Amino acid sequence: MHFLEVSHLTFSYNGQENVIKDVSFFVEKGSYTTIIGHNGSGKSTIAKLLAGLLEIKSGSITYDGIPLDQEHLNQIRDMVGIVFQNPDNQFIGSTVADDIAFGLENQQVPTEKMQAVLERFAREVNMLDFLDKEPGKLSGGQKQRVAIAGVLAMSPEILILDEATSMLDPKGKKEINQLVGSLHKEKKMTVIAITHDIEEAAKSDEVIVLNQGEIAMMGSPKEILTQSSKLQKLSLEAPFAVHCAEIMQQSGHRIGAPVTMEGLVEALCQLRAKG
Repeated sequence: MHFLEVSHLTFSYNGQENVIKDVSFFVEKGSYTTIIGHNGSGKSTIAKLLAGLLEIKSGSITYDGIPLDQEHLNQIRDMVGIVFQNPDNQFIGSTVADDIAFGLENQQVPTEKMQAVLERFAREVNMLDFLDKEPGKLSGGQKQRVAIAGVLAMSPEILILDEATSMLDPKGKKEINQLVGSLHKEKKMTVIAITHDIEEAAKSDEVIVLNQGEIAMMGSPKEILTQSSKLQKLSLEAPFAVHCAEIMQQSGHRIGAPVTMEGLVEALCQLRAKG
């Protein structure tokens, strides 16, 4: 049994045109999966369906053998944490501290333990100095950090990131990705990242490519992200390192797989030393 199983999932907003069409995939416990695709491919709809925020038209979603349906919805939501692209959709508290603590209160975490937990995750996302601030007065990037801290504080079994770093600058995006990566490795947290960032997808265990509500490609980063021509047909770009490696290979210089930025730099250094 797989930890998450999506079977023949179909969904329509208007009851006529399906935006998700017979999608099936599975996610292993403790794995890191990225779902990529062009705008309008159905990525965010999949995220909402996985979190139980939209009602399935047909097909099924199960978590650890538990079906995602009305009977088990609250049980599933205790397992799943989701961070949206727009953090304003997640703010509830009047201060940053209140907002991070909201989920902990729902989990009935004792008050004497709550402060340490919310401070830990506020520190992890570099928002410790903003605990007394009103969320509405923060910048877009700061709001996103608070939203991420609030979800991580609840220690969900599976974390869904719906373009969660899209409002952050490159430095902030790198910090959050490193934080999520460390939680994934250290706590064996299952992560599903909905993203348009190919470089982020390159670091995952599994890549699912959506196109017009259907799965166009699925496999490891090595299998998917090196197929430049197929990705281009799907309005996606291969990672920068792959492009560079292809140019080098056309000139007779081979780079070992999987192609990474580190491997590219090493190959360039070796080429320079020879030359």
